[in-house]
Amino acid sequence: MDAVSVRRWLWLAAAVLVSCAISLALDLVAFPAAWLNGGLAGAALVAAFGGRFALPSAAINTSYVILGMTFGSAITAEVVGHAAVWLGTISVSIISLGVMMVGATWYLWRVEKWDVRTAFFATAPGALPAVIATAADFPVDHKKIILSQTVRLVTLMATVPLIFPHPPAGLDALPTYHASITPGDLALLAAVSTMGGVLALLCRLPAGLMVGSLAASGGLYATASVQGEIPAVILNAAMLVVGIMIGAQVSRLTLRELVGSMRAVTVVFGIGVAVSLVSAAAASALFDQPLELVLLAYLPGAMEGMTILGFILGLDPAFISVHHIVRFIFVVAMLPVVVHVTNVGRT
Repeated sequence: MDAVSVRRWLWLAAAVLVSCAISLALDLVAFPAAWLNGGLAGAALVAAFGGRFALPSAAINTSYVILGMTFGSAITAEVVGHAAVWLGTISVSIISLGVMMVGATWYLWRVEKWDVRTAFFATAPGALPAVIATAADFPVDHKKIILSQTVRLVTLMATVPLIFPHPPAGLDALPTYHASITPGDLALLAAVSTMGGVLALLCRLPAGLMVGSLAASGGLYATASVQGEIPAVILNAAMLVVGIMIGAQVSRLTLRELVGSMRAVTVVFGIGVAVSLVSAAAASALFDQPLELVLLAYLPGAMEGMTILGFILGLDPAFISVHHIVRFIFVVAMLPVVVHVTNVGRT
C-alpha cells in the first residue's frame, strides 16, 4: 500500500470518528436523522481541512440494502389496512404531491436553471435518508439536493410546533410499539432483502439496491412472514455511511453557491407549504379529519420528522406515517419515468 492510499485510509478513519461524535451529540438532543446529518457534517468538516477519502463500494452498497430493508419494514399489515381506510385523504395527498413537485421542479428548472433531475430530487418529499441515497445513484448536484432537503426539514421542525402548540381537542397520540426482531427473522429479512436488491440492480431499476430491498422487505412485513423492529444500530450505521459519502461532496459548496441556492430553496419551500395548506384544508373538509393532522401528513417534510412532530403534538402518528410512506413509494415509482424522460441511465 503506497503513501497516498495510507493517507486516504487515515482521512477516512478521521471522518468516521468525527462523524460518530457529531451523530452521538445530535442523537442526544433528538435531532431528526441524527446519524445521517452527523455523518454529513463530520465528513464535510474533515474534507474542509483537506481530507481526501472515499468509502469502499461494499460499505455503500450494504447501506443501500439496509435502508431499503428498514423502510420496507414500515409496510406492515396494519399499515396496509389503514391505507385502505384512509384512501380518500391518501388520494388527495398524491394529487397534491404531483402538483407540488411539478410546480417546484418547473421553477427550479426554468427559472433557477437547475437540471431537471437535480430539481426532481430537491423537491421530492419523503424519508430524508431514502431521498438522499436514491439521488446518490444519479449524476445530479448532490450539494443542492442536500441543501434543499435539509433546510426544508429543519424549518418545518422549528416552525410547526409554534403554529400548533397544543393538540386539537379529543385527539390522543397513538404510538405503535414493536418488539425487537428475532435473530432468525433478521437473518431471513437480510437475505431476502439482499436478493431483492440484487435482482432489481440486475434489472437496471433506478436505485435498484434500495428499491429492490424495500420491496422485498415490505413483502415480508406485509404478510407477517417476519415481525419486529430492526435494531437501531444497524440503521444508524447505514445512515452514517450515506451521510459521510454525501458530506464529502457538500464540503465543496462555496459561499456564493450557498447564497445563490437559498433563494431557490426558499421559493420551493413556499410552493410546497402553499400547496399543502390548500390540499389539507380541502381534504379536512371532505373527509372530516382534523386540519392539523392532515396538514402534517401533507407537508413536504421527511417522514421521520413529521411523524415525530405528530407524536409530540398528540396527533395520530400512524395516519401521518402511512401518508408519507405512500408518497415516498409514489416518488420511487416515478424514478423510471424521470430517467426515461431525461434520457439518463444509471451511473
